[in-house]
Amino acid sequence: MAHYRCYFLVGDGIRTAENIEAADAATALASAEKLILRSSFLAVEVWQEKNFIGRVSIAPNIRVIVGGKDKTGP
Repeated sequence: MAHYRCYFLVGDGIRTAENIEAADAATALASAEKLILRSSFLAVEVWQEKNFIGRVSIAPNIRVIVGGKDKTGP
């Protein structure tokens, strides 16, 4: 398992962060989707050390946007 860090964003700033472990980048982004849906934040970025993995955002119409691809939320 690899270590990733999820940064929960408010505006242009980081409000809080959470460490996660995942088998790969895709699994880390899937975990970030679950985390953001249980949080009060609208965006989270996933990083592995200095490498940006992706950003998950919740749009006003409750759609989850992952890595630039639009994906319907649960």
